[in-house]
Amino acid sequence: MDLMTKARVHMRVRPVVMLDGDALGFAAATLAGVAVVAADMLWLRLDLLTLAVRVGLTFVVTYAAVFLLTHIALRIVLREVAERQAAQRLAGGPAARTATEDEQSTGGTA
Repeated sequence: MDLMTKARVHMRVRPVVMLDGDALGFAAATLAGVAVVAADMLWLRLDLLTLAVRVGLTFVVTYAAVFLLTHIALRIVLREVAERQAAQRLAGGPAARTATEDEQSTGGTA
């Protein structure tokens, strides 16, 4: 296998979904706010001020909960990925070989 073929094998792109706590929190809070508006308007027939307070509280609580849970989950997952990569480097696994080949192709440090 020549050098170009090896480079193509290691350059495969894996689709990755980055979880953004801010965007997920905003989307979840918006959906929860719409649900509260629908429920309050259809069933409870509350006045506008009470409705605004309920929607605001729902938005803030939902946003904070989703943001914090996403942040915690990302910290856990990224720590585990870093530990797995470090273990593979120490064991001479695929991560170690890829790093070594990158250093050789760039002529030194990666």
